[in-house]
Amino acid sequence: MAVQCPHCRATVTLLERHGLAGALCPECHQVVATASPPAPVVAPAPAPTPMPRIVRPPRGDARVTCRACGGGRDREGRRCPACGEPWLYRVGALGIVDETARQRLVEYVLHRQPKAVTRERLEQRFRHFPAAVMSGLTEAQALRVRHDLENVGVQIAVEEDDAAPLHGPAPRFRFDWTWLVVPALLVFAVGVYLLVDSEREARRAREAQEAARAAQAAPSATPTAPGVDAPLDVLRGLVEVENAGRHGFGVVVDRDGWLIAALALVDRAGGLDVVQGGQRGRASLVRRDDRNGLGLFRLAAPAAFTVSLGDVTGVEPGAPVFVGAPGSQGVTLARGRVLRPDARRGARLFFSIELDRAAPPAVELPGAPVFSREGFVLGVLVQRQAGQGGAPGPGLAVPANTLVESAESLLSEIRAPRTPSPAFSVWRQRAETEARLASPEVYDTAEKRLLLALTCDPAQGACEGALGVLSFGGPPQVDAPIDFEFQSVEQSASDRDPRHGRQSVTPVSSAFGEIAPADSPLIQEVGVAARRAIIGGDVDGLRLHVLPVSLRRPPLPPDARFRVVASGLGGRRSAGTEIGPPAATAPPSAAPTAAASAPAASSAPGPDTMFGELKGREWADRFRQLDGDVARQAALVEQIKTQLAQKLAVAPGLLERETEQLGRLRERRAMLATEADRWQVPPELRR
Repeated sequence: MAVQCPHCRATVTLLERHGLAGALCPECHQVVATASPPAPVVAPAPAPTPMPRIVRPPRGDARVTCRACGGGRDREGRRCPACGEPWLYRVGALGIVDETARQRLVEYVLHRQPKAVTRERLEQRFRHFPAAVMSGLTEAQALRVRHDLENVGVQIAVEEDDAAPLHGPAPRFRFDWTWLVVPALLVFAVGVYLLVDSEREARRAREAQEAARAAQAAPSATPTAPGVDAPLDVLRGLVEVENAGRHGFGVVVDRDGWLIAALALVDRAGGLDVVQGGQRGRASLVRRDDRNGLGLFRLAAPAAFTVSLGDVTGVEPGAPVFVGAPGSQGVTLARGRVLRPDARRGARLFFSIELDRAAPPAVELPGAPVFSREGFVLGVLVQRQAGQGGAPGPGLAVPANTLVESAESLLSEIRAPRTPSPAFSVWRQRAETEARLASPEVYDTAEKRLLLALTCDPAQGACEGALGVLSFGGPPQVDAPIDFEFQSVEQSASDRDPRHGRQSVTPVSSAFGEIAPADSPLIQEVGVAARRAIIGGDVDGLRLHVLPVSLRRPPLPPDARFRVVASGLGGRRSAGTEIGPPAATAPPSAAPTAAASAPAASSAPGPDTMFGELKGREWADRFRQLDGDVARQAALVEQIKTQLAQKLAVAPGLLERETEQLGRLRERRAMLATEADRWQVPPELRR
């Protein structure tokens, strides 16, 4: 029966299944009851836009009692336990905001439909609205479906789907069967447990006999599998990455399709080509971590399986780990062991591991995750150290704590930072302190200095050059203009009152280009000690960001000399670049007499004498600093040896107790899975 809505005069079709509750108006979303007086049907005016404006209908209070018997109502129940009245709901779609919402609606129903339905039928169903989405749901399921679909731009209506007529419970005598059912269930549960336990013991005995016979038949055989304790179930949370002949791994960390992969695999379009479950897809770059060489990517579709990030502070040296690697039958796990959870390279912390000799060479692929025996990701492999004789050495992985324990971490884009681990914070501070003590000149240059190279043409009246900034991360954040001071050569470079004027430039962070420090002439502006440390590779993770500079030459004579000093970018300042013809040198003085030169020739070299590129005092400072570092490191090694000896004394008993607890937990997990199979619990509720 077609009636007219009393609120907006739209046409509403009332069916028998709507009952006395009525139906929702597709225009104003108000309830139209069957008791409303019929009105003449007027053809609605054509909508001005192809997609109507979505207005969410008002949500009334949920029913708290059974409408048949008046008893309490359970949001998860399907029927009333007292009278058998059905408590079912159906969900319908009233409209969408755009085509993207339509595709998300199809994907949502396709993966949650209890029966097999093709994509073509779903697309045909949701071409016109209103359309049915799901039926036969409990109240909690219906509200969850409405919440999920409204968040993707679909307008949802929830209606009761009761199939049984209204009736009240017949007054009759009821006997409480609980006194008989509970003892019977207890006896049944004990019998099932004893039966399962006996079957488990028999199966263990058979497996032990088969293993003994296999060992006698082939005593020299060596297993190639990663081991029975390897967490093979985590392989479903990995994706393979392919880009121009290069291969790697991606680690899925969120159901919405977020994954972590190496930046070295990003193609020119700023994304990755991934393979997951035999199907190819595309992932786009969202956030970069240039210091660690990792990036946060987003898949085009949600992911079904993810991995969990662990804590490296609870890992002991020598503990077994597993690294993702390609195998003959797909992705597998290669075995290794922990060398140091707090390995340092410069100011960066790494998770150092050693792979078994039988590990495949392809395990060195960038972005390979490192798993613990429990299946937690302890780190992401980014590089391998060089071993003796050119052989690959230990692997270095970015610890999982680095990805989640600060506001600047890679995963802060999608989740709140995790509470920092006290032990990991101490490790990070110690690494930064040791790196700063090893190269103080480099850190002083990176934090306080600007590098400026400039040439001026008097005829054209222009100055062209480059401005460099050394940093341990990405390009500097430009929050204020960069000032260029034109000083006289008689002024000090630290004078803040330039005699020939000042010019300002306001660039953007994207205007800085990254260049290897050793490949740029700007490195000559750095001090001798800092330059030797940078070119020699003593400082890890240091980058040079260069900005092209174009200035106006001050109105001075062509042969006038002046100095240009740059300042800005967080208080940094250059040493000063002098421009102009070289200053006239004084005529050479007369040759010293023999009497005056004899004492100088016979005197020993002083602390200011140059030995190579360094003076005697600088050589003494370097030896003194390195001797202090060696003494501190030797004391640290002795301390670690003492702590390790104390832990080994109590390790066997602790390992035995924890192993027994692990066995009990695994048996409990197996019994829970058996019970879930019996009651047909869906897979999404078993994680």
